[in-house]
Amino acid sequence: MIELKLNDILILDIVALGYNGEGISKNFGYPIFVAGALPCEKVKVQITKIKSNFAVAKLLKIIEKSLDRIEPKCPYFEVCGGCCYQHLAYKKELEAKTNKVKDTFKKIAGIDVRVNNCVSGELDYKYRNKISLAVRKINNEIEFVLFEEDSKNYIAIKDCSLVESDFFDILNLIKKYLIVNNVAIYDSKTCKGFIRHIVLRKLDKAFQITIVTNGLDELKNIKFLTDLLEEKNIKYSLYQNINTEKSSLITSFDFRFLSGEEFLSVNILGLNLQITPASFLQVNNNVRDMIYNKVLELVKDEELVVDAYSGAGVLSCLMAKTCKKVIGIEIVKSAVESANKLCKLHNITNIQNYAGDTAQILPNLNLKNYTLVLDPPRKGVSSSVIETIAKNLPNKIIYVSCDETTLARDIKLLDELTNNAFNVDEITPFNMFPKTKHIETVVKLIKKEK
Repeated sequence: MIELKLNDILILDIVALGYNGEGISKNFGYPIFVAGALPCEKVKVQITKIKSNFAVAKLLKIIEKSLDRIEPKCPYFEVCGGCCYQHLAYKKELEAKTNKVKDTFKKIAGIDVRVNNCVSGELDYKYRNKISLAVRKINNEIEFVLFEEDSKNYIAIKDCSLVESDFFDILNLIKKYLIVNNVAIYDSKTCKGFIRHIVLRKLDKAFQITIVTNGLDELKNIKFLTDLLEEKNIKYSLYQNINTEKSSLITSFDFRFLSGEEFLSVNILGLNLQITPASFLQVNNNVRDMIYNKVLELVKDEELVVDAYSGAGVLSCLMAKTCKKVIGIEIVKSAVESANKLCKLHNITNIQNYAGDTAQILPNLNLKNYTLVLDPPRKGVSSSVIETIAKNLPNKIIYVSCDETTLARDIKLLDELTNNAFNVDEITPFNMFPKTKHIETVVKLIKKEK
């Protein structure tokens, strides 16, 4: 193997895509990762990082272009880092994500399994119902900014190809309000200033607007902003969030309703939900419904389903339509209260919700012949919950994951603790986040017959 040095200029052949969508070359005996390069390309690069088992290089020139390369729609594509597949034909993005899930299971879980083709929604652009932007002053101008991937550096943006243009119509009204009323803008270096972030969520044709502030002070002359919104006939819900943490955290749990409609309504597969800024809601409406329908297909007509990590009870209520009984377990008490209200609103009587840790509640239920649904946050299922599952084996497990690495890790641990008690029956990735590296995956595991 030829010894590489920093700043070396090389010509490389790209043979694969990496976890973050970067091109991979193996010309020099170990992987060299090149962001922006695609398989079947010959590229000129400069080495920027060298480790014992890999290197990183900057793309300087494409010498031979892939037939799958397309023109990115976003002017910030090469600097933002939020999207990594805008230069790749969409069909190939879906293939890459299918292969990524398969490879992750093989590398982490040690399981060589068939993975269904990654399911696409209706849109690969302008699909997000939510955007969060920091507010900063750059050259004495108020700007809305995104942070570069894995960096404290930020870039001002005037548009985003993943949301509809009316998001930026709202942002421009907010900018006018901030300028006219001379509202102090947060400085991340000094941690001084008042306005930190703007979070926008669009539900049907209404906007939920959250202004994140560095302190408890009231937003001055907020009527100026509401008048601007009403002049444009914009249906809105306006909140203030107080966040004084010196961190990258966008919002705290402290939301204050200011004006407009306190709750916005959304219908999910027949369930009417009242949404506040604190409510969790997937960012891609179309693919969210596809995933829920997939889970409903996999649990249809079950006698007993346990919905661990049940949140505000949306999936529990959907499953209760076709299952005889559903038990929801959620550690956040306020979410359980919301779940109970949702049941009452829809006259659903075959759900029992528990507030607490699944690891503590599940053993005390003394269940037999049940199906377990897991829909944890990105960090995956806690080891204590997996240990509990191993002692209270369900007949079937449906695992909904937004991170295939923690998914594979959890299935490997479950396999070890149960002495290989389950077969992986089906794995289906869903492209919840087109153009980005992220994937949502639904896995069905079935207990082996003795």
